[in-house]
Amino acid sequence: MLDKLLTVIDKFINYVLIVFFLFLIVVGGYAFFDSYKIYDSSRLDDGIVGLKPKSENNFDFASLKKINKDIDGWITLFETTVDYPVVHSRDNYEYLNLDYKREYSTGGSIFIDYRNNDGFVDDYTITYGHNMMTGQMYSDIKNYENLDYFNQHLYGVLYTENDIYKLEVLYLAKVNAYEDDIYNLSAYANGHNDDLVKIISRKAEKSNIVNAYDKLLLLSTCDSYGSNDRSVLLVAAKRSNSNEVKTIEESVKANVVEGGQSIKSGAKMFKAIYDLWWVILAVVIILVLFGMMKWYFKKRKVLRNNKK
Repeated sequence: MLDKLLTVIDKFINYVLIVFFLFLIVVGGYAFFDSYKIYDSSRLDDGIVGLKPKSENNFDFASLKKINKDIDGWITLFETTVDYPVVHSRDNYEYLNLDYKREYSTGGSIFIDYRNNDGFVDDYTITYGHNMMTGQMYSDIKNYENLDYFNQHLYGVLYTENDIYKLEVLYLAKVNAYEDDIYNLSAYANGHNDDLVKIISRKAEKSNIVNAYDKLLLLSTCDSYGSNDRSVLLVAAKRSNSNEVKTIEESVKANVVEGGQSIKSGAKMFKAIYDLWWVILAVVIILVLFGMMKWYFKKRKVLRNNKK
């Protein structure tokens, strides 16, 4: 009687463990799948990537406007995942969960503060983007906390309908979204840029001195340390041309490769982890099924021997 009871308990424990591990596999798989859907919804499709401005002779903003009339420019920080069309809306909420096609997306869009004028004509323009776990939008801003990364990723380009701007990062800082004066566009949108630079320089964690520029941009994203905290890059913008920009981009690419100390982008890392997860998941499922079959046939063999 005791042997039968122990056998039943043993079977029950085995079944519970199998169900438990299968449950963990399913839940983990769903979590990764859900994260991948967020990642996938924030990727640019080939159609708009093909319209990305590349030179003075490649300004096809009319086609970009056909996709979405709110597209106001294209921003790129070389060798980072920041490489997106920039939209401009009537408020700072619309594009939190809408992509550049105005379709729902958890990753939202890179967008300009509604108080700025169209076309990046202001002396100071604020842009916003999500800090996503999948490494997209403005997530790479957090990588600038690494000094090597900061020094190797100082440059980028901003294309507007009428101009090309060479971008150069000035400062990385941590600020408060509701208390910090740098979000006061009425004071800095047109004029007093020197005062703005002084304010951010006092808060800066990393810095790069640039003496001449035409405009300032703020790249602002949520910081993981608190709900009101923001990580920001203050960026100098100077009118340029595609030849100068291309030379700078090639130099950045060469320095990142040669330096060998750049942080792997979050988006690429997430994709690699995601692909690896499915390989591991498949192996685990096969091992679990193999173990169940082995246990089943072993039990059958024991039962047959007992009958004999």
